[in-house]
Amino acid sequence: MRPKRTAFVADEIERACVELLSEKYFLDITVTDIVAKAGVARVSFYRNYSSLDDVLESVIRRILTGLMEEVWPALDTGEERLWREFLFRFIFLVSDSNNRIAAVRPENLPVIFSKINNMKILEELTERMDTRQKYRSTGIMAMITSVIQQWLNDGRKESPEEMVDLLMELIRES
Repeated sequence: MRPKRTAFVADEIERACVELLSEKYFLDITVTDIVAKAGVARVSFYRNYSSLDDVLESVIRRILTGLMEEVWPALDTGEERLWREFLFRFIFLVSDSNNRIAAVRPENLPVIFSKINNMKILEELTERMDTRQKYRSTGIMAMITSVIQQWLNDGRKESPEEMVDLLMELIRES
């Protein structure tokens, strides 16, 4: 059993992981790289995480939990204003040049989006929905992440506003 996480050390390790994702392919990142960039001891890494995958999943979970708390009312009510607010935040998160998440190398995006699709966050949030609502919500979120990934892969040619309009059209059609 791992000892309790140390918040400061865990934050530094996660920060280092995100920075390294902008410099290297995820599969080329090592624990040695992370502890050097984070300025922590290797033992501190293993006190907080069991693997590099564990670090990346923690980073993604932290980001997604905040986003999903915002999108839940939109999923629940279908209110267009809430969807637009969520989509703008999500697009801003992945496209703002001042944001470390947006600096992630394009070849790391499939790894990140694959982990997003495999995580249980949406399942946790949809537990109280009926079957139709649950699958519709899961489908919408998968569609959003796929479209955003394609937009990033294509070099962000459309403006965030154009992407929100496109996604809103797709959501309405679903």
